[in-house]
Amino acid sequence: GTTTAYRYVTEAVELLAALAPGLTDAVRTTSSKAYLVLDGTLLPIDRIAADRPSFSGKHKRHGMNVQVLADP
Repeated sequence: GTTTAYRYVTEAVELLAALAPGLTDAVRTTSSKAYLVLDGTLLPIDRIAADRPSFSGKHKRHGMNVQVLADP
C-alpha cells in the first residue's frame, strides 16, 4: 500500500543520510582526486498543482532535484 511504500522510502533515505559523509569530509576526501563528476537530474513526482515548491519551471513538471558527486 501507499503507506508502506512511503515508510520504506523514508527509512531508506534516513539510512543513506546516516551513512553519507558530511560536506567537510567529502571535500577533504575529494581534494586528492584527479577530477570529480557532478551531475543532477529531476526525478518526476506525483503532485497536485497547488504544491508549487516541487514544481520545476525548466522542466514544466513537478519533481525533486537530485545532485550526485562521484569520482571516476
